Amino acid sequence: MYYSTMYDERIQGFHYASEPDRLQQVSEDRVRFTGRHSIHTLTHTDEHWQCDCASYQRRDAAHCEPLFCAHVIAVERLLHN
Repeated sequence: MYYSTMYDERIQGFHYASEPDRLQQVSEDRVRFTGRHSIHTLTHTDEHWQCDCASYQRRDAAHCEPLFCAHVIAVERLLHN
């Protein structure tokens, strides 16, 4: 079940990345991302992005690797490609 959720998150992240209007740069290390249900804040620290969404927070609390969510995938693709 966990792998299915990871796959779905990645697919959603790729979909989000095709919609750059969802992204708003707040500062050099902070962006706002409009998801399907709410707006999320992502912060760049220690060479990676962190998101305030529930999915990212769950993975972080469980010490899961790789640590990501659909929003992080989209932001990485939009800002680093």
